[in-house]
Amino acid sequence: MFVHSVYLNVSDSKKMMILLVILYLLVISSILVSSVPFFIQLSLLIFLLLHSFYIFYFLYSPKKHPLNKAYIFSDLKIKTAAGWGEVLPHSFVHPYCIIIHSHINQQRQKPLILFNDSVTAEAHRHLRIFIRHPHKTKEN
Repeated sequence: MFVHSVYLNVSDSKKMMILLVILYLLVISSILVSSVPFFIQLSLLIFLLLHSFYIFYFLYSPKKHPLNKAYIFSDLKIKTAAGWGEVLPHSFVHPYCIIIHSHINQQRQKPLILFNDSVTAEAHRHLRIFIRHPHKTKEN
């Protein structure tokens, strides 16, 4: 059965959070093991703490993304509450992760990173197919 659109109801991804925590722990351990003066280590750790807060609170919040609660059609058009847009061709598709680059109302949006646990399995599968093989309409 061919589906013409997918409704995105994005939730927080546990896999993304685990990946970010592991990444930050590796960076913290490398700072602590390094042979730089204590003051520099302390300033790097404070900077890293502020950066992690910024990433977790402001950048990685898929529920605040403009593509949350949007319809993505098989011809890669997007309908959101803010208006119409399109998925850009350099979006990335992997079996476990989709990175969607988009324009909405002629304004470029920040990329939306969708792990396979942040949307339903069916929506993830349809999005992978839509982005790999966009359905051409007469307008295209």
